[in-house]
Amino acid sequence: QMNYSNAGANVIGFCQEEMLGERYPQLLQKYLFDPLGMEDSRMLGSDLDGRSVALGYNDQDREMPLMATKYMSAEGGVLSSTRDMIEYMKFHLNTGDAIVQMAHQPLWEGQYGDFDAGVEAFQNGGAYGISSWMSLFPEEKLGIFIVTNRSAPSVHQTLNLFVEQLHTALVQEQLLNH
Repeated sequence: QMNYSNAGANVIGFCQEEMLGERYPQLLQKYLFDPLGMEDSRMLGSDLDGRSVALGYNDQDREMPLMATKYMSAEGGVLSSTRDMIEYMKFHLNTGDAIVQMAHQPLWEGQYGDFDAGVEAFQNGGAYGISSWMSLFPEEKLGIFIVTNRSAPSVHQTLNLFVEQLHTALVQEQLLNH
């Protein structure tokens, strides 16, 4: 039985460091951020260069810390600008790319949702008062990314519902046709 595991993602991160001889943040920079032109993306814990970062709040309206100090954060912890997230989605919408095809292979036998609405891939995450959701709709060449500085038990379901409603409205209004 497959279950998602933050610890498992971190083990993969440690393996990548050992195999490639570089720290995980440098590997992301070299193999993801630089090739995609993601100039405003970095791992939490790296130098923020004085940039403003929105603080998150939990479901009890408490301000959350920006990050936890730990050696490995392969399970998450990437800060990106809106422009960089657009570049990331554009890469994943290039369905002719062999890397994208490999990354979009179906996993978990539909365990994580109903993809009849045309969603080929989704990604969600959150920690320390921040929640995000990204859905890709390759047929329309559309990616939708939402991030909020609120975390609560139902936030991801709410973000998913909003994305579904927005996608339906865009398709119905034919706003996707240039």
